[in-house]
Amino acid sequence: MRKLIYIVILGCLLSCNQEAQKILTELPNEIENVQESNEPTEGEKVAIRLSEIAPLSEEALRKAFPKQLKALPVDEDIMVIGQQVIGGFGDRTITLSIVDAAGPNNQIAAQLIDSYAFDKPQETENFKIVNQERDGIETHAEYYKYSGKSEMSFLFNKRFYISLSNNDNRVKLNPDELWEAFDISVLEPYKEY
Repeated sequence: MRKLIYIVILGCLLSCNQEAQKILTELPNEIENVQESNEPTEGEKVAIRLSEIAPLSEEALRKAFPKQLKALPVDEDIMVIGQQVIGGFGDRTITLSIVDAAGPNNQIAAQLIDSYAFDKPQETENFKIVNQERDGIETHAEYYKYSGKSEMSFLFNKRFYISLSNNDNRVKLNPDELWEAFDISVLEPYKEY
């Protein structure tokens, strides 16, 4: 019986050693392949293009901001901070933020595009990350199941970083319901830029 145990242990050690050797042999090749890949990601390509574009003025951002989301009118207190405009709809039931990713903010577009391509959807008992194409637009959504809060972001017109969220104290929405509450056509004024 002891011989059998020793043989099993020895067999395990040898097989582990062979597996370790295989990994150590293949690792330098894999590192070299990664280092040789200097091809820019899709996000980096968009960021390079956006870095050469002048950002919109605060007035242009404010003027193009939607006045209504379906049945919800825009709240009066629209804020413009640099290249970002933020406003609520229906007494802050839904909040919309639009960031012009042109010029110095170009990395925000790269980060969103690359995270959509590389981040895997996740789900726990109380939280869910969903990357989904909706009406031809790649969206990234985070859903807090317990509270009913959804936050969604996407790149519009390969330039504007859009963030949309619901006020979970007033209305609980999953990502699909949040998208349905939003009307993509309200962003049409930003297409002319």
